Amino acid sequence: MTPEKVGGDFSPFVCACFTLNYIVGTGFLALPWAFYQGGWLLSGMAMVLVCGIANLGCDYLLSAMARADHLMSQNLQKKSDDSSGLTIDTKDEGEISLLDAALRPALTVDYANEGASLLGDDCSEKLLLKERCIEVPDLCKLFLGNLGFKCYALCVSLYCYGALWSFTAVFGNAVALVAPNSSDPYAFSVLLYAIIVIPMSFLELSEQKIVQVTLSAGRIFMIVLMIFTPLIATIFCHSNAQSSCTSHFSQQTMPNGAPLVNFSGFHRMMPIMVYAAIVHFSIPSLTQEVSQKSQLGNIFAMTSVLCAFLYTYIGTIDAWYFGGDVQQSVNLNWADYHGGTGEIFSDADGQKLTWIHVAWWARMLSFFILIFPAINVVSTFPLYAFSLGNDLMGIYYGDDVCLIEKNRCITSVFRAIAAIPPLIGGLFVRDLGTITGYTGLSGLAIAFCFPALLYIRSAQKLKHMGIPYKTHYERLGSSIFAAELVLVFGLVSIIGVFVTLVLKR
Repeated sequence: MTPEKVGGDFSPFVCACFTLNYIVGTGFLALPWAFYQGGWLLSGMAMVLVCGIANLGCDYLLSAMARADHLMSQNLQKKSDDSSGLTIDTKDEGEISLLDAALRPALTVDYANEGASLLGDDCSEKLLLKERCIEVPDLCKLFLGNLGFKCYALCVSLYCYGALWSFTAVFGNAVALVAPNSSDPYAFSVLLYAIIVIPMSFLELSEQKIVQVTLSAGRIFMIVLMIFTPLIATIFCHSNAQSSCTSHFSQQTMPNGAPLVNFSGFHRMMPIMVYAAIVHFSIPSLTQEVSQKSQLGNIFAMTSVLCAFLYTYIGTIDAWYFGGDVQQSVNLNWADYHGGTGEIFSDADGQKLTWIHVAWWARMLSFFILIFPAINVVSTFPLYAFSLGNDLMGIYYGDDVCLIEKNRCITSVFRAIAAIPPLIGGLFVRDLGTITGYTGLSGLAIAFCFPALLYIRSAQKLKHMGIPYKTHYERLGSSIFAAELVLVFGLVSIIGVFVTLVLKR
């Protein structure tokens, strides 16, 4: 069958840009530090594995959403046509009320043969998402019950608040470096950030389209610069005699090196990698805006491949070049980048070293890498506040959220609740490695455990009811057995990382 264009007006390219902006927030800035902690070879292998499993989680969520849509649609059809013969047997009151959500836009499933029976174990017809937006908390309540719903609500709230907190720290640290001297430039930077991002958090995704597409190109350009400038510095030093080697970063003339494998740093490395690869909580919001629902799996897959490629390169090269001097927010290592131009100058006391007569292009490159993460998180903050606000609204109103979600005043209140606390927290804790490390712990559950659980339970439920459960988004790794392996991997990672973090402290 040829799926029709249904839903929003995002093209696959625009959706890919939004997805990239969700993923490439601030986590990639801590990756070189994480790669140094775990060793570049071990970290590179782990990065590819994490991105692969995270993409499987996207497929699992899309399948669970398509199955939930189908359940709701069949329930609505049952209400309008009792002769259909379809009965939904559920013991959970939350499932009954959720399935009765008739006020949401109806979704139908295209069948190649319109006369095919809606019953029976005919899995040849694959379910496809259409117009309805089903948030992940709704999926958890439907397929995992109230306990699963509460556990997910806790994890996603902790993760999103931690992510928003890290955005605040990145902006504050970056702008404080280039801001005029003041008593506390960091606090001033956070205040400026709040003035910019709080109003943006009240905008709908469709109102942010131009900004998000433009900044996604800037993200890729910045990562490419952060990969190639250390390589160029190394090549220039190797091409000249050691005695005449010219530094490009402050007074560093040669790569400092990084360990190959360091298992003792795994507990610091793993959460940051997971944090840098998560997009799962935002999938429902993105799918609602995309017109070609059949392309969703390919969009998320290509974005994951791109991120795995860029993340592995920036983590390996920057950890190897800066070594033990790598900053937890690696863009700060470009503060003294001069590209082999200029000369060093010290003050009267010989305490402060400054590079003078630096070429204009080197100054521009340094300024761009230092300041773009601040611009980057200006666009990313509203995306996370949007998703967290929607989740909090769903948690608070439960099944009645369908009556509330079009009320702009109420949605604005919940987005303010999502946006303001992390800005306050950012004033007190500004250490990116600490923030992303603990935030990534809840991210392990969001990226690995819940998508796998939802995939397993949704397939079991529909199969037990005797209705089609195969979806358009299933491919390599989409099986009950593979989902169980992902679930076990997620649980073991959470326990291992948590215990190690506690013991190390």
